[in-house]
Amino acid sequence: VVPLALPLMAGPGAISSSIVYASQKTLPELMGMFVVVMAFAYCSWLIFRAARLLFKLMGNTGINVVTRIMGLIMMSLGIEIIVAGIKGVFPGLV
Repeated sequence: VVPLALPLMAGPGAISSSIVYASQKTLPELMGMFVVVMAFAYCSWLIFRAARLLFKLMGNTGINVVTRIMGLIMMSLGIEIIVAGIKGVFPGLV
């Protein structure tokens, strides 16, 4: 069990949206946020429950392929963020 699993699954956009939404403190906004958070928790629970079935369907090779593809996507996002940061710091460079 990783303590950062839920924040990493939700992402910074969802976390900051929840903080901003909760600061409004009117009942309809709080109820809307509660419904969305519960829907996310339920979808996450369903995905975790299906993990054994997915592993059986995909096998070891399929899991390795998906892991490498996800790593490639994560690496490309990281490079894009780094390049955007360099462009911001040194606008005349690129």
